[in-house]
Parts: sequence; structure tokens; C-alpha cells
Amino acid sequence: MRMDEVMRAVPALARSVESADRVPGLAGVLAIVGVIAIGAFMIARNSRPHPTREDLPSVVLDLEERGYLEIEAFFERGAPDWLLHRRRLPDRNLSEHETGWYFAIFGTRLAASVAWSQVRPPHSPHPTG
Repeated sequence: MRMDEVMRAVPALARSVESADRVPGLAGVLAIVGVIAIGAFMIARNSRPHPTREDLPSVVLDLEERGYLEIEAFFERGAPDWLLHRRRLPDRNLSEHETGWYFAIFGTRLAASVAWSQVRPPHSPHPTG
């Protein structure tokens, strides 16, 4: 190898060493940014408002207390909601009002689970007022 070839090869070699030194540094910075982003996402996810039981009618809470259904908090498309699970079939121990709510929640086909946002209150046979 001639001397002028060596002199031209030295800067190219120096540039390749410099770029190799930058790769681990860049990877480290990206890893730190990734960890921070994941942490921020988890904090935002956990800080979403949870639904409160006060949002539910007392008759629904009574049905849960008596073992006819179970209420579970969940998020549908990022919005807080309740998931109602059927635990027991309606029987003679339920009042007409409670039976109306039971079928308003689970329908006549008695779905196993229903989101509260999908429930429509039962129609009252008598106008109140």
C-alpha cells in the first residue's frame, strides 16, 4: 500500500469509528424515551375516571346484593362503564319492578353479560306523576 492510499484511508476509518460510537448512544436515548413514553401511557391509563356505583339505580344495586347479578367496572373504547353479569334467574322473590329491571338489563334471551351503557330502563305500565 502506498503512502497516499494510507493517508486517504485514515479519515474514512476515523469516520466509521465515529459513526459506530454514535449508534449505542442513539440506542440508549431511544430506550430512555421509550421507557418514559410507556410510563406516561400507564399513568394516563390508570388516572381515567372510574364509574361510581351511585350512577346505578338502587334497584340494580339491590339485585346485586341479593345475588341476581354481579357488577364489574370496565372501560369500553376508553370510556368508563359497568359490565353486568347474570348470576341467577329471576324467581318469585322479585317484585314486579325488580323483574322489569332484570329483563330490561338482560333481555328476554337472558344474555350472560351486558354493558350498562346498553341498558334501557323498563317501561312503567302506569304513568307516574
